[in-house]
Amino acid sequence: MKSNEKKLKIAAFGSCVTRDNFNSKFNLNYRNHFEVLRYQNQSSIISLMSNPIPYNREKIDNLNEYEQNDVFDDLEKNFLNDLISKQPEALILDFFGDVYFGCLKTNSSYITNNRWKITKTSFYRELNEVNTFNLNTNLSEYFTLWKQTIDQFLQIINRELPNCKIILHKARFTGMYYDKDHSIKKIISNTDIDLLNAFWDQLDDYVVSNYEVSTINVKQNYISIADHAWGIFHLHFEPNYYKNFIAQLIKLTK
Repeated sequence: MKSNEKKLKIAAFGSCVTRDNFNSKFNLNYRNHFEVLRYQNQSSIISLMSNPIPYNREKIDNLNEYEQNDVFDDLEKNFLNDLISKQPEALILDFFGDVYFGCLKTNSSYITNNRWKITKTSFYRELNEVNTFNLNTNLSEYFTLWKQTIDQFLQIINRELPNCKIILHKARFTGMYYDKDHSIKKIISNTDIDLLNAFWDQLDDYVVSNYEVSTINVKQNYISIADHAWGIFHLHFEPNYYKNFIAQLIKLTK
């Protein structure tokens, strides 16, 4: 990139598999090309498009500051308004929050059932009449509501951000990793990645079939790696994944 070229203003809604591409640990020079205006991490689209949840900040406890901010985002549901205010030129989406976590249904609203964060809090322990709601146990009902909410979200984006390019990151879970000797090993977990990837296919296919979006699909068979900055996980990939992603994004947004 030439020094006088304008950086593309972007926003993202998704998970580490998208966010890590805009971290110098993984893509050293991403700031030469992109300015990240807003990011929401590990939330469900259903949660995002539902009513804000009143809460006491002191009850969002037992978390570090980064984790607290993710929970605040999920409860306050300001992401869409922030996009309208900031007017990014590209919006990157991945649907990890719906595929992996699903929602908690409480009163007339929904919260992402982020088992890594919100369930540790006093806020969660004090919730009344809360029910889990996800693709695994409520497939038809969840997918029906998800389609309604992604429709609302994308229709607002198309209306309020007419110059914003929507980019769908078609990420998928891997079941394998390289150990420190670069031998391939199976990730030991209870996660049914084939089932979750099938759910992810279903969500992505709906958007691609019904909306004008670009896609990033890192097609090589990349797997996780033992010395990943965040450790071994089904979406923590080897370094070339992130290089491939950013190369595709630059090509899409030229």
